[in-house]
Amino acid sequence: MSHFEELVTNHPENWTAMQETLGDPEAIKTNIDVNELEKICTENPILKKFFESMLEHFYGYTETVWEFQEIEDKKQRGELSTEEYQEAFGGIDLTRTRSHDAMIDSVNILARAMKKFDLDPNWISPLNDPTGKARET
Repeated sequence: MSHFEELVTNHPENWTAMQETLGDPEAIKTNIDVNELEKICTENPILKKFFESMLEHFYGYTETVWEFQEIEDKKQRGELSTEEYQEAFGGIDLTRTRSHDAMIDSVNILARAMKKFDLDPNWISPLNDPTGKARET
């Protein structure tokens, strides 16, 4: 079971709320075959380290998104005052932004390292902006 599927299973109430907010869950998935990418990176200790770092950043970002959704859900249920919501939102929004940026950086670092080892970094293409850098997840 992937980390994504595990989170869906372990947090069904949050997943339902996110589906209502974000729409079709398939729309938020990427075209990256993480298992294939892992196979490629495992053969090289440097790439393996970058790959593991990228996964950690993915997981960290995913967790901040779940926390963000929990705050939104609590506000909708009336469990947070406006002041409590603003305080919680401000903290998690900054964390979410920084976590997202770190995740994107880790993707770009892995792709550049793969290129230096003469491996095809085209797996990053679905995430790229016109400058060739990852911009979304």
